[in-house]
Amino acid sequence: MELLPKRASIDITYECNLNCSMCDKWRFFAASGMKSTITPDIWIRTIKEAKSLGISELCITGGEPLLYKGIFEVVECALENIPLVGLLSNGELLSETFLNKFRTAPLIFYLSLDGDRETHNKIRSKHSSSFDRIADYCSRLASSRCSIVVNSVIRNSNIDSLLEMVKQIKSWAKGITFQHHVFQFSSWKDLNDRQENEYFGSNFSTIKHLPLAPVVSERTIAKIKELITVVKLKYPGYVRFVPDIPENKIDDYYLNSNVYAPISKCRNIWESIRFTSNGDVTVCGWYFQKVGNLQEQPIKSIWNSQYLNDIRKKFTDNGLLAGCRRCCGVWS
Repeated sequence: MELLPKRASIDITYECNLNCSMCDKWRFFAASGMKSTITPDIWIRTIKEAKSLGISELCITGGEPLLYKGIFEVVECALENIPLVGLLSNGELLSETFLNKFRTAPLIFYLSLDGDRETHNKIRSKHSSSFDRIADYCSRLASSRCSIVVNSVIRNSNIDSLLEMVKQIKSWAKGITFQHHVFQFSSWKDLNDRQENEYFGSNFSTIKHLPLAPVVSERTIAKIKELITVVKLKYPGYVRFVPDIPENKIDDYYLNSNVYAPISKCRNIWESIRFTSNGDVTVCGWYFQKVGNLQEQPIKSIWNSQYLNDIRKKFTDNGLLAGCRRCCGVWS
């Protein structure tokens, strides 16, 4: 019986106009030298192929996708062919052109903000009026069919500003996600490298481009627990945490390398396909292990290849890799 993916992601470019401290992608892909070699017509063909396979969700991300020449054409095609389409952006390149193109489209605009007005502008010091300009565009987008979901990664520099941010954007943001750090413990490295060799047949160490613990201070950890309590009382259903870690497990998540994810199986290898900016196909946002290339094979053939099925069997038989232990997909 042939398998079919349910969801897809397109990393349309790894170029970015920011170098955010909590983001691993710009570091890794700057070092790798990977370029955006897929033209809009190939992405359009790929999106139509995804539709034929019944893929119902597509997220276009990066890097900063608004830097990609032809992004509007690709997003328009996605909206015409896929039921649920998201675009993830830092918002710095929002424009009247974008507004006019998508204000009446059923697009989910995932916006990255760094905190309340003061904190956001301080962190993005090169864009000192960034918060108000982005908020202006978003308030006009939100009055249409476009839904705006704000994401903010929790860190030492913004933990004191997140509740104030909620108040400042609540009038136009449909929802807010507070994202826990993705990171690794250095004590996992040797095991992780051995498992990568066994599972993938190549030595590609995710631990080299993800931050190593500790990623937040003990003060921030205490503040996170307070934040969870307040959010549950004041904004249930509107503000969520990813992963959704109970308050009494926060210390374990950030500090205890011997505590692993409560879910022992990976859904992505069965359900989610990811396309990188040069057309390589992978199933994970952490392990960019190539399982094919969209210019060389149909998606269906890659998804049902012997190589990928062998990887699935190793995960099924042996469990997650050490590097999977702080994946939000297995903590929620």
